Amino acid sequence: MNAKQATPHKELLRQLLDSNIPKTEREHAAAREIDRLAELLEVLEELYHLIDDAHDGDRVFTFELAQKAKAAIAKARGQG
Repeated sequence: MNAKQATPHKELLRQLLDSNIPKTEREHAAAREIDRLAELLEVLEELYHLIDDAHDGDRVFTFELAQKAKAAIAKARGQG
């Protein structure tokens, strides 16, 4: 007897994010959450690079960092 193999994770994500494939309400919600988390990851990566390139006492950097952190927090809370 052959056991059915699970669909690979990358293929599941591709199907979930493909707008041409019909989805249930839960799948639509999951796809939106994946998109939101991907955007949040981009913001956090930008924030990391700002921190990594920082110079002590730089007011412009501090303002940019605060704005990026505020945006990341709002996105994490689903408000952005």
